[in-house]
Amino acid sequence: MADRIAQRLIAAGASPERAAAFSKQFAAARPGVSPRKLEDIFDEELGNISATVYPNVFRPPSIDDPRIDDYITGVFGPDKLLQFQTKAYNTEAPKYIKVANSITADEANDLSKITSLDKYVVRQIANGVPYADLVNDIFGNRSDLIGDLTEGRVADVVTTYYNEYTKAQEAIPKYKSDFLKADKYYKAGLPDPKLRYGTSENLAEGVIDFGTHPSVKRIVEQAPPEVKPKLALTGERGPSPIAARAAGVQPGTPGREAINAPMEEFKTTVFNSLLKTGATPFKDEAERRQYLKGRRIK
Repeated sequence: MADRIAQRLIAAGASPERAAAFSKQFAAARPGVSPRKLEDIFDEELGNISATVYPNVFRPPSIDDPRIDDYITGVFGPDKLLQFQTKAYNTEAPKYIKVANSITADEANDLSKITSLDKYVVRQIANGVPYADLVNDIFGNRSDLIGDLTEGRVADVVTTYYNEYTKAQEAIPKYKSDFLKADKYYKAGLPDPKLRYGTSENLAEGVIDFGTHPSVKRIVEQAPPEVKPKLALTGERGPSPIAARAAGVQPGTPGREAINAPMEEFKTTVFNSLLKTGATPFKDEAERRQYLKGRRIK
């Protein structure tokens, strides 16, 4: 009798023979190895071997990867990035942050309501105004803020806040890096246990694309012909009657979506079947490393 995974695949269009083969692939992806020392999964050498043998599986993004902020948010919560920023400004830009915190909502929304040179400078820096443009703006449009200050003194004020702002911005990546290097999972290149599989990647929500799982890739590539997308040109009016019948859809329906529907349903079934195994990015990578320990790499 077919197991539950095989039954789902059969319902999605796979033959009993293919469904049984796919089910075995999932079982093979989670090998029944005997328990090993927990330290094995944090072993640097095993991590490097796993990355070589399985180059397409998910790995935590590097500190300079554009996705790193989403990763931090998804794993450590939405407040963690704000903590790095707060620490950086309190440490590297004490004068800047004191003035920034004194700016009211009305002043932030309407610069004409600002009557302090310091507040104006800090707010414009936060708005991304370049140094030279800000100096020119002050003398050209807000001379009312200068008072008895000389041109050199005004430039000194702008320089002071710009320097602090720059130091704080440069410090934030360092705080992120220091924090992540102290995290045992990130340091070992392991997906955090909080991460889970989804139908597409959304790191800010802690979701990893299930398609990065090696067995999922193989199963989708070996999908039964009847669920693979049909090669047909489909304009706005949808597929032609002949192409529609070949794809198993009604003529005139949205072509590309209708033709791809069986494959999408198949992927959904594969996704649900993967979750039924209890798979998570962390568990799978841990088992890969345990499985690789002591094995000869061809």
